[in-house]
Amino acid sequence: DTVYENTLTKLLTLKKTVLAFTVVFIVSGVLSFIFVGKELLPIVDSGDLNARIDLPPGTYKIITSTYAQSIDEYLSNNENVKYYYYVISSVGSGNLGNLAGRGGENSINVVIKLKDKSQRNISTEEFAVNFRKFLSTVPGRFRVDVAGGVRLPGGGGASVDVRLFGDDIEKLEELSKKIKEVGSKVQGVQEINTTFDEPVEEYTLYFDRLKLGYYGISSSILGNIIRTSFSGVNASFYRKEGKQYSVVVQLNETEKNYLENVLFTYIPTPTGIVPLVDLVRVSDTITPRMLMRENNNRLISLNIVGFGIPQSKLVESLAEVIKKEVFIPPDITIEYGGSFKELQDTFRDLILVFILSFTLVYTVMVVLFRSFKDPFIILFTIPYGIFAVLIGFFLTGFKINIISGIGLVLLLGIVVNNGIVMVDYMNQLLDRGYKLRDAVVEGAKRRFRPILMTTLTTVIGVLPLSLGIGESSELFQPLGQVVLVGLTMSTIFTLFVIPIVFEYFNRKRFA
Repeated sequence: DTVYENTLTKLLTLKKTVLAFTVVFIVSGVLSFIFVGKELLPIVDSGDLNARIDLPPGTYKIITSTYAQSIDEYLSNNENVKYYYYVISSVGSGNLGNLAGRGGENSINVVIKLKDKSQRNISTEEFAVNFRKFLSTVPGRFRVDVAGGVRLPGGGGASVDVRLFGDDIEKLEELSKKIKEVGSKVQGVQEINTTFDEPVEEYTLYFDRLKLGYYGISSSILGNIIRTSFSGVNASFYRKEGKQYSVVVQLNETEKNYLENVLFTYIPTPTGIVPLVDLVRVSDTITPRMLMRENNNRLISLNIVGFGIPQSKLVESLAEVIKKEVFIPPDITIEYGGSFKELQDTFRDLILVFILSFTLVYTVMVVLFRSFKDPFIILFTIPYGIFAVLIGFFLTGFKINIISGIGLVLLLGIVVNNGIVMVDYMNQLLDRGYKLRDAVVEGAKRRFRPILMTTLTTVIGVLPLSLGIGESSELFQPLGQVVLVGLTMSTIFTLFVIPIVFEYFNRKRFA
């Protein structure tokens, strides 16, 4: 108590120095908020990953299986993997199969579970980076998603959607390729996926109605025959050892995957069997597998995933390199969406919530103190705590996210408690006839231990949370860090700065 009293008495004679330090501290806090990294949610080291590899159209199952076996070998030899499984399926197949070699099963879906954090020497994000490097040797495109411990959007690291709108699909295609090329050079970018698929060759069969009439077969019957040949039909059931199996009749893979074989499939008619080529006309076109629209505008979206870079910095770097190296035609608009848009909306809402909370806290204190001045003095503790958190996050490399934002709102209601206790007791001493300086020093001295004890118990309570102990603890760790750092620093400023501010605002009244 004596050391605190002597230190406070000395600082009361150095008001200008203390206030100058306060201004510098606040400016540093504002700059830290501008430059600190921002993300929607903290990255959770849950050990869960999902990957999807789409091989080029027309890849046969045996080739897809070969790549799947290489993935199997990579994962089975990785000491950090607990278990995994994969499923081979087809992408882009219609009900009638895929003509001219476009059939087959060309998609590999992989689910990976890593060992517990204590049993592996690599984080989930770092494993994903290495896995992406391995998959880059596989033809086609791939996507690796890191699943958080809870299924919240944006919980898998830094990512942003670059969305291109326009009417000319060829311009959109060319622009998306250029952005993908320059975006891959941005530091921290690990993966770029686009909604635009390479055009594929498509064959359309048009029925010759004159010949259908000549052979006595209707278009609906012919359509059903073709559909049955490709998709199959349950012709019967087969029972063995108490189990029932369906018997499906359809063309074999060789006949379905080549146009020549399909056209010479024989169709039964009332006048005899006829090759399909005599009943149809074939049209060959090049067409994209998928077209997206939004608000009546054609859209191509690129999802860009980063590692080791805050989401806000990722967007800034991408916007800068696109502005320098990519020409955007006047009839095409570009916007940044996805989890980045959610980040902007979330921070905007948090700022509104913070302003509302600040106003409510001040209003309540005005009613309790029956004064506008004393609550204003107490509110000086809030910026100290908040700016201390921002400076600490900037210096340590931590990122501001929705969880730490909630912590800042909670901090607003916690840090004023110590100020209320101190200012209220100083006013009581003034009412008893104490001189201003004596009331300030004595009031601060008497409230030193209670303030220190309440702060210490709260800090110890949130310490395990701020240390991030346990699985998926990264999600709520920022909340504990904000309360711990903010409450500690605001308490220090409450003990040394609030008495100075109180004396300054009451100097004329008790001169």
